Amino acid sequence: MQLAYSETKSKRKPTNVTVRVDLLQIAREDNINLSSMLEGCLVDYGKKRREKEWLERNNKAISDINDFVEAYGLLSDERRLF
Repeated sequence: MQLAYSETKSKRKPTNVTVRVDLLQIAREDNINLSSMLEGCLVDYGKKRREKEWLERNNKAISDINDFVEAYGLLSDERRLF
């Protein structure tokens, strides 16, 4: 699932959500735009989920390269100026 990050280019569709009364009261007191808040939370959730999936898919490669660097060092070690 690919999420769109550009607010101006993304289409919107009206929908209904159910919110706890106490949370709705807090949102109203703080003038929170629930649509914007939900969109932001969903974007953050999508980023975190894709990051977790990427790390799971690439875990072996990351581990292998870390093992290689630990055993042999970085390929650029002899070229570093510091």
